[in-house]
Amino acid sequence: MIRLLCISGDIYPPKTGGDQAVFNAYFLLQKYLDLHIFVIGRDGEEATTAKYKKALPDAKIGYFNPNCKDRYEFIHQVTLRLKKLLQKIFNVETEAAQRELQLTVNLERNANLYAAINQYVRNNAIDIVQFEFASSLFWGEGIVEPVKKVFVQHEIQYVVKAQRLSRNDENARMKWGIEKNREIAMMNAYDAIITLSGDDRNRLISDGVTTPIYASFAKVQIRQNIRIDYQKVDRIDLVFVGPESHIPNRHGMSWFLKEAWPAILSMNPDTQLHIVGNWSSDTIRKWTSIYRNIYFDGFVDNLILALQKRVMIVPIFEGSGIRMKILEAANAGVPFVACSIGAEGLGFENGKNCFIADDGKIFADKVNTLLSDKKLLQRFSNAAYEHITATFSDERFIQSRMQCYEDVYGGIARHI
Repeated sequence: MIRLLCISGDIYPPKTGGDQAVFNAYFLLQKYLDLHIFVIGRDGEEATTAKYKKALPDAKIGYFNPNCKDRYEFIHQVTLRLKKLLQKIFNVETEAAQRELQLTVNLERNANLYAAINQYVRNNAIDIVQFEFASSLFWGEGIVEPVKKVFVQHEIQYVVKAQRLSRNDENARMKWGIEKNREIAMMNAYDAIITLSGDDRNRLISDGVTTPIYASFAKVQIRQNIRIDYQKVDRIDLVFVGPESHIPNRHGMSWFLKEAWPAILSMNPDTQLHIVGNWSSDTIRKWTSIYRNIYFDGFVDNLILALQKRVMIVPIFEGSGIRMKILEAANAGVPFVACSIGAEGLGFENGKNCFIADDGKIFADKVNTLLSDKKLLQRFSNAAYEHITATFSDERFIQSRMQCYEDVYGGIARHI
């Protein structure tokens, strides 16, 4: 049985869509692999190991606390903070960033982490090490043991940054080009890349990633018998899911409130918008003073209850990969209206099982149409649920992931 070591932050219990996708994958894969999870956490080894063993009884758990630093690392980090403070005092932060182009990973900064991972690989005869999320892309540089390496590409960073670039800022475009080259070069140092959609796989191939790429979607746990009969619901409001810390969420909600929310309220003045996830007190204070009928619900323990009897909005204009929030909505039979990038890579069709719109007026019109037509709400609810049960099943997920691992292990990896 293939020994797979997954390097992970402390994602349990899941607090974000990304955490949920990773945990769901672990939950399924533990039955098909000799699964090892190396948790980078701060809650202590005993407590962390216990909670993961309870949630994933067939997996083996390793642990590393990033707060445990030797003297060199401590001095190094203090020096970096002092340098940043001086740049801020003398107002040269932007210039310094442009000149330095902080693209490479500082190997010394993560020396203890790399040593711990390599030691775990050696002690447990690991066959494949898997990293995921942009923050760990360059960690592959620190693996010196003779082991295969796989990277799960949740969101391609140079794609996201390109969507924010100003055509007139030559320095920013130059920096972006170098970062893109560096990101592609690092992906080519892996034995395989896993993308969450075929769109991202094709994009990477077109941009010069020669490493074998496998498209394997993020996994949502299919739930049955939890859907709502919208024709019996008296009040239907809107809901958005996502924390402010993820920049596309903040940009998207700012656009929605300016471009679509007033037109929705003009037709449905009593409609409420509930924003689920952690947002800063400054943003809450600012937006609630400008816009009416918006409520910040914070982090919720039961996302399904927060979604049901509502229409989800997904005004996301930046990013790659796929939005777990849409999968969770469809999983609960919750109708949604999204922008094109928000719905990218999931296979939903405008007018068939959702509405997709990139113009503020059209977005508002589509929301108002759903709020006024319960039969259409129910049709979208049923069609969206049918789409994910057929497209994002456990069997298809296991097949796509195991294909990658078996090919990498056997030395025959290729684009799939």
